[in-house]
Amino acid sequence: MEVKKFKRFESYKRDNQLPPKVRDMGIVIDQKNNTIVLPIMGRPVPFHINTIKNASKSDEGEWSFLRINFLSPGQGVGRKDDQPFEDASAHFVRSLTFRSTDGDRYAEIANQISNLKREAVKREQEK
Repeated sequence: MEVKKFKRFESYKRDNQLPPKVRDMGIVIDQKNNTIVLPIMGRPVPFHINTIKNASKSDEGEWSFLRINFLSPGQGVGRKDDQPFEDASAHFVRSLTFRSTDGDRYAEIANQISNLKREAVKREQEK
């Protein structure tokens, strides 16, 4: 029986490797590093595509919402989805929601995240 180990994903070793566009405090899709950089409390925070479950856009009145769902231990339905994690007391962000009046941009971002996710899953299966 193989022992499951939690996979670690590192997008950047140092802050200066973040794409220059993060200075605008917008959502940045870095395809080269398989990473989505999200503005959280005034700081660019990178998330590797393998930590993201999915992304979706919805509209309410003049606002558009972009919801990004993350993978976290204990949420999988099957045994194979059960991700072990070395720190039993760790807390996880399950989702983040962003709001904007630019619905087209959010539709494009959700699309790019879905495509990046699809490519990552395909690469993983080819291994």
